[in-house]
Amino acid sequence: MFFGAILVVLLRFVFFQLFLLGTKGRYFLFRIMKSGFKLKSLCMRKIVILNLFVSFCLVQAFAQNVDSLKTVARSLIQKDFPQDAALVYEKILVQDTASYESLAYLGNYNFLLGEKAIDKEYARFKVIPDPNRMQSAQHMDELKRLYHLYYEPSERYLQKAMRLNKNEHMKKLMVQIQAYKEKVGLVTIVVKKKKK
Repeated sequence: MFFGAILVVLLRFVFFQLFLLGTKGRYFLFRIMKSGFKLKSLCMRKIVILNLFVSFCLVQAFAQNVDSLKTVARSLIQKDFPQDAALVYEKILVQDTASYESLAYLGNYNFLLGEKAIDKEYARFKVIPDPNRMQSAQHMDELKRLYHLYYEPSERYLQKAMRLNKNEHMKKLMVQIQAYKEKVGLVTIVVKKKKK
């Protein structure tokens, strides 16, 4: 009976601690444990000591460094889960903003998503036999929205990656993004006048 009560309290504390680790309430957790030692009950002290031990084990188990996250991301790519890998790479960038692998992957990933979405939009627009001005304007607005949704983050990631390590493939992607921006009217083309 006593063992069952300790197990229930222990499980509650583990779930509570996971919640606190997710919400960064470690200071609050420390205050709860500190107040447990002020109680005179020997049983309460044992439970708090046991909770401290469990918390130490959990912190070690859930501490993910950049290398382990990269391993997880690579395995997700091999298993053909690119969206999940992108989420892991974003977590890596939170911890290490200069991770070339993360920047390169996210730049390529967002570019490919944008390319698919833009091709879909062009295919949808081609079906219209004789588009009027309103339909053409909606099409251009959708193309601009797709740039901001996919190509803009891709451009950001690629620029940061190219500062770390220049790559021909990334340069080609940047040129394509720039050409797309000019095509949809997000960048004005400056024409230099020749001197007479």
